[in-house]
Parts: sequence; C-alpha cells; structure tokens
Amino acid sequence: SIIRPLLGCFRKEIEDYVKLCGITACQDDSNYDTKFTRNKIRHELISYLEQNFNPNIKEVLFNTSCTMQELYDFVESQAYTAFKRCVKKDGSCVNINQDSLKRHHPYIITEVIRMAFEFVKGDLKRFEYAHYKEIESLIYERPVGSVVDLPAGIKAVKNKHWLTIGR
Repeated sequence: SIIRPLLGCFRKEIEDYVKLCGITACQDDSNYDTKFTRNKIRHELISYLEQNFNPNIKEVLFNTSCTMQELYDFVESQAYTAFKRCVKKDGSCVNINQDSLKRHHPYIITEVIRMAFEFVKGDLKRFEYAHYKEIESLIYERPVGSVVDLPAGIKAVKNKHWLTIGR
C-alpha cells in the first residue's frame, strides 16, 4: 500500500471516514515525536495558535496555502512566458537579453534566472539567494565583461546586451 497525506482534509474528517468504512488505521509512532519540527509545529504550535489566537487557524492556513499555490502557478506561467521571450538557448548555455529581462517585475527576473540556471545544471542544488543577488548586481551595476561564479562550475557573464549562463 502507498499512503499519501491528504492535505485537503482535516484529521477528524479522515478518522470519521475510516470509522464509517470499517478500516483499521495504522499510526506511525514517529508522528508524535516532537523532536521532529513538523510534529512540534503540528502538536504544539498549531494547538497554541488555536487556543490563544484563532480556533480556525488550520482552515485559515489551509486556505492561505491554496491561495499561495494559485499565485505561485500564475507567477510561474508569467516567468515561463518571460523566459521564452528573453532567452536564447545555445547548446548547454543560456543567453538572456538583459534589456528584455529588465522590463519585467523583479520577482519574474529572479524566476527567469532560476530557470536558466536549472536548464544549464539540471537542478537547483546549491543555488542560493546570494547567487540571485550577485547576478542582479551583475545585470544592474557591474561593467560588461564581469563574471559571477556559480555552483558546479557554472558562470554568469555580462556581455553588452546578453547575460550568458553556462559552463
């Protein structure tokens, strides 16, 4: 059996359904061990927030997470469109038109840079916020010919009109 979390359901709803269907539920003892951050949040923080601030905090957090997912999906679609407009792929390198890129919202710029790095490397491991800030500085402040060293031997190079990310 494969068991996946039912993020859209509250525990009480699941327990009621299991009881109604006559299913025997299995509990993993690690779910109660508060040495794990997720359990400490679930058993201590959420309870504290319900008792002291909002008895409906779980619903509020769930609704907020749904809204944030929709917002993220929208931003990702905008970033993907910007990526297609601003980027020319050249083998394993990505060339980003800086003038075109600068017309976008700062967050979209960040996402285009993330997509470019991921295209070149294949994943985002070790690519951190500090790298975004260095590339932002490269685009807006540093002179042509400047280079930023990125993880896995990847470099970002500022040319006159293009920012090249590659090995």
